[in-house]
Amino acid sequence: MVERLKLVFQSPRLRLILKAILFGVALALVKTENFGWFSVLFYFAVACFLFFRADSHSQKTDNLYSFIVLLFTALGGLTLVHRPEFAAIEVTAFSILFYIVLGIKELIFIRQYQWYAIKNILLLYSLFALFFLADKSSFFLIKYLLMFAALYFIFRGWFLWSEDYFPRRYLLASLLFAFISLQILWVAAILPIGFISSASLMTLVSFLLIDFTRNHFSGTVTKKLILRNAFLAAIALIAIFGTSSWSV
Repeated sequence: MVERLKLVFQSPRLRLILKAILFGVALALVKTENFGWFSVLFYFAVACFLFFRADSHSQKTDNLYSFIVLLFTALGGLTLVHRPEFAAIEVTAFSILFYIVLGIKELIFIRQYQWYAIKNILLLYSLFALFFLADKSSFFLIKYLLMFAALYFIFRGWFLWSEDYFPRRYLLASLLFAFISLQILWVAAILPIGFISSASLMTLVSFLLIDFTRNHFSGTVTKKLILRNAFLAAIALIAIFGTSSWSV
């Protein structure tokens, strides 16, 4: 038994899985303790300890932005679910997302940028789903500003992942895209397509904005890239609107 435990702690991937499980346990404790102050502080302490005491540290600091958004999105998402099975699904989903975030930081994955894109897409989807599900009749301005800050963090980290030669340009682009996304959010909130389709639509729009701008900054925008993104956008829009309930 002791030898097996040693093998577990010697494997970076198994250690990463163990850390993701610990994150999930701390998050589940918040729900079971009905968001008591001790459970919330314990959750933040465990998550920060696991993140900042990573086995190996990437030289990039942009993943910190995603970690901050993940911390609060996971916590906010739990406030909207009441059935135990849905809470278990959410805890599992955010534990997997934490696994990806920490795996990128610890340089576990081979194709880092592909995993970084997957992480950001999942994080954006979770964030938008949380916004569309939340009751916006109270503290709307605060929720709107928090949404702006979260989008800025994700966009900022995504730009810095590509290169960090022009930090001021990426700062301006991140602020601009966060503002544009919020304006599109108004339109998506009016559409009677359900929160899943609305979150999917906003994630698609955000990804296309980032992908095109990133390629523009690096000078790799081509006709092939534009046609590919247009084709993928058309297919995704057909799937989103075709599977929506369209209930008023």
